[in-house]
Amino acid sequence: MAVVSGTTAALMGAAVGAGAAVGDYKNNKKNRKSAERQRAESQAFIEKQMKQARGDLFRMQPLASESRRLGAQAGLDLMAQSIPQQLGAFKAGNMGAQRITAQGLPQMQNAILGRGINTNFQPVDVGGEFVVPELPQQVLVGGE
Repeated sequence: MAVVSGTTAALMGAAVGAGAAVGDYKNNKKNRKSAERQRAESQAFIEKQMKQARGDLFRMQPLASESRRLGAQAGLDLMAQSIPQQLGAFKAGNMGAQRITAQGLPQMQNAILGRGINTNFQPVDVGGEFVVPELPQQVLVGGE
C-alpha cells in the first residue's frame, strides 16, 4: 500500500472536488435547460387547452341559451297554471263581499232614510282574464 503525503492528499482532494464542481455545473446547466423546455411545453399545452375550451364554450352557447329560455318558459307556464285558481279565489271572495254588502243595504236604508227596501242590488263580476306570456324564441346578444 502506497503512503500518500498530506500535501498530495490535499491536491488529490482538490482535484476530485474540482471535478465534482465541473460535473455539478454541467448537471445544473443541463437541468436548467430541461426545466426551461418543460416550462415552454407546459405553456404551449395550456394555451392549446384554453383555445379548445373557448371553442367548446362558443359551440355550447346556443344550447345553453335555449336551455335557459326553456327553463324560464317552464316557470311561466307553471305560474300560469296557478294564476287562474288565484283569480278564482279573488273573484269568489269579491262576489261574497258584494253579496254581504247587498244584504245589509236594506237595513241601513231603513235605519237612516226611513224608506222602503230596495233589493235589486246584484253582485258584479270583476273579470280577471289571464294570458300566459311567451318568451321570444331567440334573443340577440350584442346587437348581432
